[in-house]
Amino acid sequence: AFDGVVYRSQSGTHLQFQSVRATSGYYVDTTCDALGGVFLCFGILFYLCKRFDPHRQELPTWNKSQEMSVKSGSPTNGQNGSSRETYSKKYLFWKVFCYGLCLACAGKFWDLVVGDFKDIFQVPLKDPNLPVLQNELCHSTTTIVLFCLWRVLEGQALLQYILIPIIIDKIWEFLNYTQYILLIVIVGLYVVCLIYIHHLRTVL
Repeated sequence: AFDGVVYRSQSGTHLQFQSVRATSGYYVDTTCDALGGVFLCFGILFYLCKRFDPHRQELPTWNKSQEMSVKSGSPTNGQNGSSRETYSKKYLFWKVFCYGLCLACAGKFWDLVVGDFKDIFQVPLKDPNLPVLQNELCHSTTTIVLFCLWRVLEGQALLQYILIPIIIDKIWEFLNYTQYILLIVIVGLYVVCLIYIHHLRTVL
Protein backbone atom coordinates (compact mmCIF):
# COMPACT_ATOMS: atom_id res chain seq x y z
CA ALA A 1 0.00 0.00 0.00
CA PHE A 2 2.95 2.34 0.60
CA ASP A 3 3.81 2.42 -3.11
CA GLY A 4 0.37 3.91 -3.79
CA VAL A 5 0.93 6.57 -1.14
CA VAL A 6 4.25 7.53 -2.74
CA TYR A 7 2.71 7.68 -6.21
CA ARG A 8 -0.20 9.88 -5.12
CA SER A 9 2.19 12.17 -3.28
CA GLN A 10 4.47 12.62 -6.29
CA SER A 11 1.63 12.98 -8.79
CA GLY A 12 -0.32 15.44 -6.65
CA THR A 13 -3.43 13.26 -6.51
CA HIS A 14 -3.96 13.08 -2.77
CA LEU A 15 -7.07 11.20 -1.60
CA GLN A 16 -7.78 10.05 -5.17
CA PHE A 17 -7.77 6.29 -4.85
CA GLN A 18 -7.77 4.96 -8.38
CA SER A 19 -5.83 2.57 -10.58
CA VAL A 20 -3.78 4.42 -13.18
CA ARG A 21 -3.42 1.68 -15.78
CA ALA A 22 -1.48 3.86 -18.22
CA THR A 23 1.68 3.70 -16.09
CA SER A 24 4.31 0.98 -15.87
CA GLY A 25 4.08 1.13 -12.08
CA TYR A 26 0.56 -0.29 -12.23
CA TYR A 27 1.72 -3.37 -14.11
CA VAL A 28 4.79 -3.81 -11.92
CA ASP A 29 2.62 -3.56 -8.81
CA THR A 30 -0.02 -6.00 -10.03
CA THR A 31 2.61 -8.45 -11.28
CA CYS A 32 4.44 -8.42 -7.95
CA ASP A 33 1.18 -8.87 -6.04
CA ALA A 34 0.17 -11.78 -8.27
CA LEU A 35 3.56 -13.47 -7.98
CA GLY A 36 3.51 -13.00 -4.22
CA GLY A 37 0.14 -14.72 -3.99
CA VAL A 38 1.27 -17.56 -6.28
CA PHE A 39 4.47 -18.19 -4.32
CA LEU A 40 2.58 -18.09 -1.03
CA CYS A 41 0.04 -20.63 -2.27
CA PHE A 42 2.78 -22.92 -3.56
CA GLY A 43 4.53 -22.65 -0.21
CA ILE A 44 1.35 -23.64 1.60
CA LEU A 45 0.79 -26.52 -0.81
CA PHE A 46 4.37 -27.71 -0.31
CA TYR A 47 3.88 -27.67 3.46
CA LEU A 48 0.57 -29.54 3.29
CA CYS A 49 2.04 -32.19 1.00
CA LYS A 50 4.81 -32.83 3.50
CA ARG A 51 2.31 -32.98 6.33
CA PHE A 52 -0.45 -35.13 4.80
CA ASP A 53 1.37 -37.21 2.17
CA PRO A 54 -0.15 -40.73 2.38
CA HIS A 55 3.11 -42.37 1.28
CA ARG A 56 5.75 -40.39 3.15
CA GLN A 57 5.02 -38.07 6.02
CA GLU A 58 7.87 -35.69 6.78
CA LEU A 59 6.04 -33.49 9.29
CA PRO A 60 4.02 -34.54 12.36
CA THR A 61 0.25 -34.28 12.23
CA TRP A 62 -2.59 -34.63 14.67
CA ASN A 63 -6.15 -35.69 13.98
CA LYS A 64 -9.44 -35.81 15.84
CA SER A 65 -9.29 -39.51 16.70
CA GLN A 66 -5.92 -39.08 18.36
CA GLU A 67 -7.14 -36.03 20.23
CA MET A 68 -10.22 -37.83 21.53
CA SER A 69 -8.19 -40.86 22.59
CA VAL A 70 -5.80 -38.66 24.56
CA LYS A 71 -8.64 -36.76 26.24
CA SER A 72 -10.45 -39.98 27.16
CA GLY A 73 -7.25 -41.62 28.36
CA SER A 74 -7.61 -44.57 25.98
CA PRO A 75 -4.33 -46.34 25.24
CA THR A 76 -3.08 -46.23 21.68
CA ASN A 77 -0.65 -49.19 22.06
CA GLY A 78 1.76 -47.31 19.84
CA GLN A 79 -0.54 -47.59 16.81
CA ASN A 80 -0.41 -43.90 15.92
CA GLY A 81 0.46 -44.66 12.32
CA SER A 82 -2.86 -46.40 11.66
CA SER A 83 -4.83 -43.28 12.53
CA ARG A 84 -2.58 -40.86 10.69
CA GLU A 85 -4.49 -38.19 8.79
CA THR A 86 -3.61 -38.23 5.08
CA TYR A 87 -4.96 -36.66 1.90
CA SER A 88 -4.15 -36.97 -1.77
CA LYS A 89 -2.12 -34.28 -3.51
CA LYS A 90 -5.06 -33.46 -5.76
CA TYR A 91 -7.25 -32.80 -2.73
CA LEU A 92 -4.60 -30.60 -1.13
CA PHE A 93 -4.10 -28.73 -4.40
CA TRP A 94 -7.84 -28.07 -4.63
CA LYS A 95 -7.90 -26.65 -1.10
CA VAL A 96 -5.05 -24.25 -1.83
CA PHE A 97 -6.40 -23.43 -5.29
CA CYS A 98 -9.71 -22.31 -3.78
CA TYR A 99 -7.93 -19.85 -1.54
CA GLY A 100 -5.78 -18.65 -4.44
CA LEU A 101 -8.97 -18.10 -6.42
CA CYS A 102 -10.31 -16.01 -3.55
CA LEU A 103 -7.15 -13.90 -3.64
CA ALA A 104 -7.43 -13.38 -7.39
CA CYS A 105 -11.15 -12.55 -7.31
CA ALA A 106 -10.78 -10.19 -4.36
CA GLY A 107 -7.92 -8.30 -6.00
CA LYS A 108 -9.59 -8.03 -9.40
CA PHE A 109 -13.05 -7.19 -8.12
CA TRP A 110 -11.67 -4.50 -5.81
CA ASP A 111 -9.76 -2.95 -8.70
CA LEU A 112 -12.89 -2.92 -10.88
CA VAL A 113 -15.03 -1.45 -8.12
CA VAL A 114 -12.51 1.31 -7.44
CA GLY A 115 -12.52 2.18 -11.15
CA ASP A 116 -16.31 2.31 -11.26
CA PHE A 117 -16.57 4.49 -8.17
CA LYS A 118 -13.88 6.77 -9.56
CA ASP A 119 -15.87 7.26 -12.77
CA ILE A 120 -18.90 8.22 -10.68
CA PHE A 121 -17.53 10.28 -7.80
CA GLN A 122 -14.35 11.83 -9.23
CA VAL A 123 -15.63 13.29 -12.50
CA PRO A 124 -17.13 16.75 -13.05
CA LEU A 125 -20.84 16.85 -13.85
CA LYS A 126 -22.42 19.22 -16.35
CA ASP A 127 -25.63 19.74 -14.42
CA PRO A 128 -24.93 22.32 -11.66
CA ASN A 129 -27.46 20.66 -9.36
CA LEU A 130 -25.86 17.21 -9.46
CA PRO A 131 -22.51 17.89 -7.70
CA VAL A 132 -24.35 18.31 -4.39
CA LEU A 133 -26.10 14.98 -4.88
CA GLN A 134 -22.82 13.44 -5.99
CA ASN A 135 -21.15 14.57 -2.78
CA GLU A 136 -24.03 13.27 -0.65
CA LEU A 137 -23.95 9.86 -2.32
CA CYS A 138 -20.18 9.69 -1.99
CA HIS A 139 -20.48 10.19 1.78
CA SER A 140 -23.63 8.11 2.22
CA THR A 141 -23.78 5.24 4.68
CA THR A 142 -24.09 2.65 1.92
CA THR A 143 -20.96 3.86 0.14
CA ILE A 144 -18.93 3.96 3.34
CA VAL A 145 -20.08 0.49 4.40
CA LEU A 146 -19.15 -0.96 1.00
CA PHE A 147 -15.74 0.69 1.15
CA CYS A 148 -15.13 -0.68 4.65
CA LEU A 149 -16.18 -4.18 3.62
CA TRP A 150 -13.78 -4.10 0.68
CA ARG A 151 -10.98 -2.89 2.91
CA VAL A 152 -11.28 -6.09 4.96
CA LEU A 153 -11.92 -8.41 1.99
CA GLU A 154 -9.62 -7.14 -0.77
CA GLY A 155 -6.65 -9.17 -1.95
CA GLN A 156 -3.96 -7.53 0.17
CA ALA A 157 -6.05 -8.02 3.31
CA LEU A 158 -6.54 -11.72 2.55
CA LEU A 159 -2.79 -12.11 2.19
CA GLN A 160 -2.37 -10.66 5.67
CA TYR A 161 -5.10 -12.82 7.21
CA ILE A 162 -3.50 -16.09 6.15
CA LEU A 163 -0.30 -15.18 7.99
CA ILE A 164 -2.09 -15.61 11.34
CA PRO A 165 -3.00 -19.31 10.87
CA ILE A 166 0.48 -19.91 9.45
CA ILE A 167 2.06 -18.49 12.61
CA ILE A 168 -0.17 -20.50 14.96
CA ASP A 169 0.09 -23.63 12.78
CA LYS A 170 -3.62 -23.74 11.90
CA ILE A 171 -3.37 -23.33 8.15
CA TRP A 172 -5.23 -26.56 7.40
CA GLU A 173 -8.15 -25.58 9.64
CA PHE A 174 -8.21 -22.11 8.10
CA LEU A 175 -8.42 -23.49 4.57
CA ASN A 176 -11.20 -25.87 5.57
CA TYR A 177 -13.31 -23.15 7.17
CA THR A 178 -12.87 -20.58 4.40
CA GLN A 179 -12.73 -22.77 1.29
CA TYR A 180 -16.14 -21.89 -0.14
CA ILE A 181 -17.59 -19.36 2.29
CA LEU A 182 -14.93 -16.76 1.56
CA LEU A 183 -15.46 -16.98 -2.20
CA ILE A 184 -19.23 -16.70 -1.80
CA VAL A 185 -18.82 -13.60 0.38
CA ILE A 186 -16.43 -11.94 -2.08
CA VAL A 187 -18.61 -12.64 -5.12
CA GLY A 188 -21.70 -11.57 -3.19
CA LEU A 189 -20.09 -8.29 -2.19
CA TYR A 190 -19.07 -7.64 -5.78
CA VAL A 191 -22.61 -8.29 -7.02
CA VAL A 192 -24.00 -5.89 -4.41
CA CYS A 193 -21.49 -3.26 -5.55
CA LEU A 194 -22.52 -3.73 -9.18
CA ILE A 195 -26.16 -3.19 -8.26
CA TYR A 196 -25.28 -0.11 -6.22
CA ILE A 197 -23.07 1.29 -8.98
CA HIS A 198 -25.91 0.82 -11.47
CA HIS A 199 -28.17 2.74 -9.10
CA LEU A 200 -25.64 5.57 -8.80
CA ARG A 201 -25.29 5.88 -12.56
CA THR A 202 -29.06 5.97 -12.90
CA VAL A 203 -29.35 8.77 -10.34
CA LEU A 204 -26.40 10.80 -11.60
